[in-house]
Amino acid sequence: MNCDIIQYQMAAYVAHELSPETSLIMDRHIQSCPSCQEWLHEVMAMSRMWQDSSSLSEDAPDLVTSVMQEIRQMPVSKIRSRDKSTNASPQRSMFVHYTIAACLTFLLFQFGVFEHLGSGLTEVTHHLSNSVQHILIKGE
Repeated sequence: MNCDIIQYQMAAYVAHELSPETSLIMDRHIQSCPSCQEWLHEVMAMSRMWQDSSSLSEDAPDLVTSVMQEIRQMPVSKIRSRDKSTNASPQRSMFVHYTIAACLTFLLFQFGVFEHLGSGLTEVTHHLSNSVQHILIKGE
């Protein structure tokens, strides 16, 4: 199996969301591929960090009350003057947003984010096609 496909499905593999057959194929590949073994360790480390951060968020202080208190204490004139400044130049704002979007798109292409997207979409489309075909055959 291709390393790109293995690495694409690694998160689902770690979360035990794959079929037993796919998991077995991935097990065999990971055992024989040092690159995918390293990828597996990184995904598992990120998963542990994610689980650890969820327990930390429960202990985090409640900032909503203090922020809302600060907002209530602000003079109304300051709040209204800020609202007027945001509506002052909608064309400039739109230009800035499009410029930022173009820059982000360029960066995503530059760093190769979309390189593996095609194979992933092809695989998802194939899976959905098989599922629909199975449903149609079963329904007849």
